[in-house]
Amino acid sequence: MREGWPFIATGDHWRWSLFLYTGAGAAFGAVAYLVCWLEARWNRDRSLWLRAGFYAVLAGCLLADVALWAFSGEAISASRFARLGPVVAVLVGSAATYAVACLWLSGARRIAQGDVLVGLLVATGWGALGLQIARLDLTQYVALYTRLHALLEAGAWLSLGIGYGALLSLGARRARHFERLVAVLGAAALGIALAIASSAEVRTHIEGKLRHVFLEEVYVGRMVRRMQLAEAFAADPRGFRSLSWSRLERLRKRRGFADLAEDPSWRAPAQRPTPDRQAELWRLRDPLRSYNIIVYYVDTLRADVAFDRETMPNVAALAASGVRFSHAYSASSDTLRSLPALTGGDFDILSTPDRDILRVARRAGYESTLLIAQSAEAFLRKLRPEFRFDRTLSIVDHPEEREVWGYGADQPTSARLVDRTLSYLDEPVRKRRPFLLWL
Repeated sequence: MREGWPFIATGDHWRWSLFLYTGAGAAFGAVAYLVCWLEARWNRDRSLWLRAGFYAVLAGCLLADVALWAFSGEAISASRFARLGPVVAVLVGSAATYAVACLWLSGARRIAQGDVLVGLLVATGWGALGLQIARLDLTQYVALYTRLHALLEAGAWLSLGIGYGALLSLGARRARHFERLVAVLGAAALGIALAIASSAEVRTHIEGKLRHVFLEEVYVGRMVRRMQLAEAFAADPRGFRSLSWSRLERLRKRRGFADLAEDPSWRAPAQRPTPDRQAELWRLRDPLRSYNIIVYYVDTLRADVAFDRETMPNVAALAASGVRFSHAYSASSDTLRSLPALTGGDFDILSTPDRDILRVARRAGYESTLLIAQSAEAFLRKLRPEFRFDRTLSIVDHPEEREVWGYGADQPTSARLVDRTLSYLDEPVRKRRPFLLWL
């Protein structure tokens, strides 16, 4: 399903993915064992209904953060669902967990009594459910919301784990030496988990072998990111700020940068414009006038090319007749990280400040319109939903029967984008309301 698969060393990918997931599986098993032990200590009479209630309460506590986040969006947080929604979400999740726990615990009892048919049905049913959850996560919500992905992934792990546990229980009852084999495999997996946890060299080696998964973080990429997150937090729990900051610190130490303080030259006062230019700037800032705004946004265009009079004469002429910011630097090397900094004026790209240009335009009563290629619009709609306009006009850039994610469009759009923009500017309504047009 990945465009870059032919360029990946598949042997290393499978080998080190298995190594990483074996360690993660051992940690998951240890946590599951601890939870079951706590549940057994709490519920000494082993009542099925009380046991299921324990897991329902635990699930409610774990779902609280996701529920609060789900109702924290700009639109829904202003509605009546902002307070009631998280409570309902936690109650629904707890009730579903209660039903699932009752179903699993009753099946586990039948397996313990030697019911092979029930054991096979449990293993097959829960395994199929886990695979379906994973398929839904991978195909319907590709890179949409981190917490939603984590929730679906956890559901897939739990479902597959229940099915796997049913098979282990059946094996232990049917084969004499099976438990010994499971113990050996478990010890080996735990050894791998300890090696990953204790050795920075092992973690660095895994990252190097799986560096291709950072481009599109799906299951293996997320697991590598979690490994980095755990490492960064364990290194400095009290001073931990974020994974991004920790990565910068690692880069600083690896490259030997002693000081990351801002160079004083960045704080030097800018060269004052000429009196005529200053007067023009003040006229632009007249609060009694509303200007239409057109953002002509070109991806990956070099400054020396843009201002070359022979290569791009019209852009060069536009720059000569306006104000050119010659000391402007991109916040990143890709759209997803540079665009939020550009519209928000902030390097904190994970949040959207109130001064974001789209929010400012909305408060000022501007009509905002985005003209964009279809594949880019779909990409940003999923990965940067804050880049939202009152009206979006997308230009087709690939056949309908072909699914394109991020890259892979094969139909040029620049000329059609310009034509559609000119048609938009000719619409009569443009004369009555100020607009922000992003082309």
